[in-house]
Amino acid sequence: MSKTEVHKTLEEIRAKVNKKSGEIDIAGCVKPAAEAPVVLAQATPAEKPQAFEIAAVETPVVEVTAAEKPAAEVKKVEQAPAASAAVPSPVAISGYAQIVHTVSDVPAASHTFNLARARFVFKRKLDEDLSFFSQFNVAGNSADGSKLTLTDLFLQQNINKSQNVMLGQFVVPSNYETMAAPRDVYMINYGQHIINPEHENVGNDIRDMGLMYNYRKKEDKWGVSVAVVNGEGINTRNDTNDAKMTLARLEFEPDPALKLGLYAADGKRFKAAATAAQIAFYGADGAATTARSFDRKRAGFDVRYKKEKLTLQGVFEALETGLAGRATNLKGKGAFVQAGYFVLPKLEMTLKYDVFNPDINKSATERKVNAAGFNWFIKKGTKMQMVYQKQKETPEVKNDRFDTLVTVEF
Repeated sequence: MSKTEVHKTLEEIRAKVNKKSGEIDIAGCVKPAAEAPVVLAQATPAEKPQAFEIAAVETPVVEVTAAEKPAAEVKKVEQAPAASAAVPSPVAISGYAQIVHTVSDVPAASHTFNLARARFVFKRKLDEDLSFFSQFNVAGNSADGSKLTLTDLFLQQNINKSQNVMLGQFVVPSNYETMAAPRDVYMINYGQHIINPEHENVGNDIRDMGLMYNYRKKEDKWGVSVAVVNGEGINTRNDTNDAKMTLARLEFEPDPALKLGLYAADGKRFKAAATAAQIAFYGADGAATTARSFDRKRAGFDVRYKKEKLTLQGVFEALETGLAGRATNLKGKGAFVQAGYFVLPKLEMTLKYDVFNPDINKSATERKVNAAGFNWFIKKGTKMQMVYQKQKETPEVKNDRFDTLVTVEF
């Protein structure tokens, strides 16, 4: 054969082989193997706070045909040990800072910037029902000169979905404004009766140490909070007497837009024997008082109405306070109303009228505040508030002020 004929013969053989191989069902010649089932481990969500047990998983046995079944019987796989309870969730850290600029007549024609607050919050779910909450203020320029203040620290035990108990230092039941976080105060400054020297109300009295019970069922229109505390404010080493302060708040929500609150507090606070200066300060009401526990009582109600662009809300409170150097308890009353309306999607114009009389037996002690401003919600977690506050008292004092506050949450 010539070289050309040999080459031609090889090409014909190759073509026939390719044709035959294409007609053969190769897949049909291979017996499929039984597919082993895949058992997925139950994953634990990264942030799930509840502790739970994963049921023991029994590994399934693969079914095989008689021809494939080995001589020795396949033994049943023993149960896997139960997984341990989920570890507590990681600590969640958040906070906010507030920078304020104030123009005031006190001292005369002064204006100043100040870091009003720098709060850090640490909270953690310890298990399905128990959680931990703490909050610190690190501004370092507070009125009492403290560099680091522990404002909140408590454990919360959920009894069920509608009830819980708190143990530690927390915001006590009162009106809606004192129970709100400072970043949520509607017009920068608290009502006059909330913080005032006559009844020895200071910012630290918004919180206290003790035990609190809360009830609020989702489908119910009411809720209640009751607390038993030292009655000394925050960060006090010991109670000054054996009498505890009891506080309670009942809240009713007849409509999604309307909330009504009723609250009261009754307790005592120890005071040293009166000094000559204290007795003289109260004039005709002055009297020598021994070292003992004095009454501290509060009662009031609040109303909040918020619908679409409109906000209307207010508080009324009666105060009764026993004071060293005073013959009888000082009785006062205070109230304020606030209104707001969104003129733009992120711009709310605000108004406030506030009246406080620390001594209801002396009309000359009455003080009034008229205020106007706005809340500008710049973006999520960032807002600017401006309030001009005109104050009137007898005798008249130049103490009007203009505050601008920027709040940034993180």
